[in-house]
Amino acid sequence: MKRLVMLCLVLIPLVSPAVCRAEDLSLGLGYPYLSLKYDFQALAVEGRFVTGSGVQAYTGRGYWNFHQSDKLKGFAGLEG
Repeated sequence: MKRLVMLCLVLIPLVSPAVCRAEDLSLGLGYPYLSLKYDFQALAVEGRFVTGSGVQAYTGRGYWNFHQSDKLKGFAGLEG
């Protein structure tokens, strides 16, 4: 069952790229995590679910976007 869920999470963004990015809301998939991030003008918040080796953890992140240009975004953040 766990493999089926992971396979679905990997295939959904490939089939429907709009799921991954909708303006300021983004979905992140990685091994072994799933994250949801929302960008405000100068701040961003992210919630992350991490699993592996029978351990599950929920974390939150906050970002401060102190520089933004066409090709570069400078930011600093905290994780808890």
